[in-house]
Amino acid sequence: MKGIPLFLMKKKLLCGLLYVAVGYLALVLIYFLYLEFAGSRLASAESFLREKPMMLEMPAVSSASAVKNYASVQWEAMPNAPKVDQKYEKIASLVASSQQFDPDEQRTRATVKEHNALIQEEAINSDNGRRFLRLTIGVPPDHFDAIVAALKKIGVTDNFQVTKTDKTNEYLELRAKRTTLEKTRDGLIELKKQGGKIDELIKLEQETLSLEGKIQEFGVQLGQFDKVNEFCTVRFTFTENKPAGNGVNHVGNFLESMQWASTIYLAWLGIAFAGLLCVVLLLVLMEKSKLFRSEP
Repeated sequence: MKGIPLFLMKKKLLCGLLYVAVGYLALVLIYFLYLEFAGSRLASAESFLREKPMMLEMPAVSSASAVKNYASVQWEAMPNAPKVDQKYEKIASLVASSQQFDPDEQRTRATVKEHNALIQEEAINSDNGRRFLRLTIGVPPDHFDAIVAALKKIGVTDNFQVTKTDKTNEYLELRAKRTTLEKTRDGLIELKKQGGKIDELIKLEQETLSLEGKIQEFGVQLGQFDKVNEFCTVRFTFTENKPAGNGVNHVGNFLESMQWASTIYLAWLGIAFAGLLCVVLLLVLMEKSKLFRSEP
């Protein structure tokens, strides 16, 4: 009969430990399932957002480029009328991605060379192990459509647009301003030939030099419109995409679940133990207070 209470105590202790273990395993299972399903979906969504940064950056990249390429085409305003040169700026912007960055980069450079184009700006950088290639390419106008079609076959094209802007009025204004300055300069040179006071001649010389500088500036701007310098622009941004993993890391998820459950469960057990200790102390104090009150 004396062994029965001890047996019952052992049984209750084992039952209590079993409940604790079951509760712990339940937490591990809940968090493991979360990582396996919901966690993997969140990771996929985050990865998708990381794969598309260049689409947002592309307008900034385009506007930041200092390269200006112009071309011209002859057209007739009316039948049998003299042909007029139309000056224009044509820009293609491509954003592409690939899991084979190095081979596709070589294909890009080979394509540029094949179409007699010129790389005018180049930038390579990386972020979180992913590389980015930005190229500004000057393309002969008759190769524009062909090189764009070839570049669209490299990797996966995420964004593409072509813009064409007429620059004829801008060209004519530049040429008119240079002509006006040249006439003014020629007039000052004629005045210097007539002689005069030293200070007046010095002033005329300074004004002439100032006009010469402005004429040269307009000459540089007009030089961009010369037929020998005619190019269209292709802005190509290439992003490296890392290959997707082979699957969910089950072992990693299980270990992370155990770590999370251990932290949470130990905290709960600590709170329960502290609460139970407070209850026991309160009961002891109550018993002692009854003993003191019962004494004569």
